[in-house]
Amino acid sequence: MCRRCVWFWPATLGAVALALVGLRWPEAADPVTLFLLPIPVVIEWWAEQLGLVRYAPRRSVGLSLIAAPAVGVGLARYLQTPGDPLFWTVVTVYAVVCAVPVALRWRRPPP
Repeated sequence: MCRRCVWFWPATLGAVALALVGLRWPEAADPVTLFLLPIPVVIEWWAEQLGLVRYAPRRSVGLSLIAAPAVGVGLARYLQTPGDPLFWTVVTVYAVVCAVPVALRWRRPPP
């Protein structure tokens, strides 16, 4: 298991458990929070994929821990309502946004 996952998934699953028992930020904050907390990880992903920064374990773990609560609350929303539009919107937006630098990297000629 990668270093990011060793930290990210326990924190995420903890956030899922807490959210499912009602220990979470106000639900009205979900549209903003579920989109904002993952942004630092996505910026890092872009920078790494485009060769602008090298992998840094501490940075990777720290940014993953910032995103974990949002992912956990999002997964709790999904578990409670599998068709939750906010959950699926966040997943779709970030899937596309994170695929872009990979596609750009594939289009570049080899060094």
